[in-house]
Amino acid sequence: MKRFVITESEKNNIREMYGLINEQEDIISQYVTDYRLEKILKEIENVLGEKFTKEHFENEIKLSGKIKTESSGLLPEVVTAFDKIKNESGCNIFIKPVSHRTYETQKKMFINEGKGRPIGDRINFAMRRVAIPGYSQHHTGLAIDYGGNANCLIKKTWPNKDFDQPNKWGFKLPYMSGGNIRMKEPWHLYYVGN
Repeated sequence: MKRFVITESEKNNIREMYGLINEQEDIISQYVTDYRLEKILKEIENVLGEKFTKEHFENEIKLSGKIKTESSGLLPEVVTAFDKIKNESGCNIFIKPVSHRTYETQKKMFINEGKGRPIGDRINFAMRRVAIPGYSQHHTGLAIDYGGNANCLIKKTWPNKDFDQPNKWGFKLPYMSGGNIRMKEPWHLYYVGN
């Protein structure tokens, strides 16, 4: 009689195929239906040595909303609106190259933020700085991280400090309210239009 040796990965694939994984073991598939994105999130778990929890996904959804589809880059209307806000405000600002991100790029950023932290705090720490891949506004082509004089831009384009309301160029500053899982990000613009 021949014996077959099955790797742990193959065992997991068989368990998944037949629905033999309990909810706690397979939290990712409860929130992600895209196989490619599911694979990316499992890679994060493997590299960081921690598992995503229901709370991680629920917190991310409260802050960022549903999973975002990847665009092929910054949308032309976003770049046009940014050029207008830059010129009309007179602030010395520029678009950073990391403004558009694929799921894969977001994965690398997430892992880099979590590495070196104590076990048990790696995913939480990374989530304070970047969204879980798939949930980032940077996937959409509508988000810009800008460099330069953030104080100038904030004072001139949100004088009432109502960052959740779009300014006259159609941008919001969604991560300025504080009190959430993400640190304040005065450099993160999200275009919603006028």
